[in-house]
Formats: sequence, structure tokens, C-alpha cells
Amino acid sequence: YILKNWSLVKLGTTQKQRAMFNRLVSSKKRLELLADGQTAEYQQDIADNLGVSTAEVREFEMRMKCRPTHLEEQAGNNDGGRTLSLHEVLADEGADVEGAYASEQQEDCRRQALEEALSTLPDRERHIILTRHLSAEKATFRELGDAMGVSKERVRQLEVRALDSLRQVLSGSPLVADLLAA
Repeated sequence: YILKNWSLVKLGTTQKQRAMFNRLVSSKKRLELLADGQTAEYQQDIADNLGVSTAEVREFEMRMKCRPTHLEEQAGNNDGGRTLSLHEVLADEGADVEGAYASEQQEDCRRQALEEALSTLPDRERHIILTRHLSAEKATFRELGDAMGVSKERVRQLEVRALDSLRQVLSGSPLVADLLAA
């Protein structure tokens, strides 16, 4: 009964864990009185007797010490001197899950529309847009011109033509229209 009701979180179910629980509870006072060096020795003694590692003993000991708290429990005072409960301290007023989900969905639609628009471009123009605007390291006109065997002015012209084509393809999409205005 004690094992089942010690905590809201289930502490241990294996035979070794139950034995460790009983041993730790029965000598709790002794653990509290021991110095740090002796606590490590005592944990090693328990681990040796039960055939588990000292890390498991320390973990289980921490689980026993961590008691569940109520959200209405006092957590501290605010600037006005009013006592705050734990749920007031932990509450995230800025979290708008619905808004975040809607934004994520819009971003996915925009990404899909952009991918479809990019697929309509010729390979050279798509490569220019990807390397100049959509990659982490932006390529210069000169770098692209050297790689393609054309002048940097020709790369600039191809970029302008590609951007115009993208604007035309994406102008019908309401999700992307606000991006094109910027």
C-alpha cells in the first residue's frame, strides 16, 4: 500500500526497486544525518546488497525526494507583494497554440507554392534563384557566372527574368501575395 501511494508518480515496480524503496525508507533518518562522503558509501552499500548500480540508487533516491506539488501552492511574491500560486508563475501568457499552428500551416502552403513555382523555371534560372536567395550562403553574380561560364551581368539578367516569372506564377496565390508586396 505504501509503495502504491507514496507518490502520484509510480516509483518502482520491479523486485529490486521495491527492495531499494524499503531499504531507503527504513534508513531515511540515517541518510539525512550522514555527511556527503558517507552518503556515497551508504549508496554503494545499498547498490552492492541489491545488485544494482549506484546510479540507480541515486536516481531512485531522487525520485523519492521529489514529491508532487499542487498548482495552487504558493510560489512567491510579485512586485506588488501579492502571493502568486505555482500555476500563475508557470503560465505562459504568450503561448498561442492555435495561432502557431495556423502560421505553420500558412508557411507550409507558401513553401509548397514556391516549390511549384520554382519547378516552372528553366534549370539555370532555378539554380540562380536557389543559390542567390534560398541558400544559407548567398552566391554572388561573379561566382555564379564563373560556374556557368557566363558574365556576371548575364547572371543578373537571368535572375531578373526568373524573379519576374515567379511573380507572375505566384500572383494568383493569396498566401504568397503578401510576400511579393514586400
